[in-house]
This record gives sequence, structure tokens and C-alpha cells, in this order.
Amino acid sequence: GALIGLFVGIFLHMGIMDAIAMDGIMFGHYIAPLSYVYAFVLTIVFSMVVNIAMTNRIKNIPMVESLKSVE
Repeated sequence: GALIGLFVGIFLHMGIMDAIAMDGIMFGHYIAPLSYVYAFVLTIVFSMVVNIAMTNRIKNIPMVESLKSVE
């Protein structure tokens, strides 16, 4: 997902930069290669932190009983 997001993000970035362009100001479309590395690493690290934090909570949910709840 992170790799696909990097490629989709290129086009999203270009679209946003074109949408916010004004008559007197033009924003560049260039993204430094190191920015891709930062984005990929931050995405993977955040996913791992959330996964580690939620693993015990999810394992403690009684699945059969949770299907019976009316919530």
C-alpha cells in the first residue's frame, strides 16, 4: 500500500499544486527523492507502532460474544 501510495501521491501532488496556483504565484511540482524515502519510512513505522499497540487489545476480544452484541 505504501508503494502504491507513493506513485498515486505524485499525481495527487501535481493536481493540488495546479488547483492552488494563482496568477502571480506558481508552485513547483518537484519532489526531492529523499522525501519519498521519508514518506515511505514514516508510513511503515506508523503502521508498525499501531499494529504493536493494538495486537493485545484485538486478541483479547471474544469474537463469538462480539458477534452476539447488539451494538
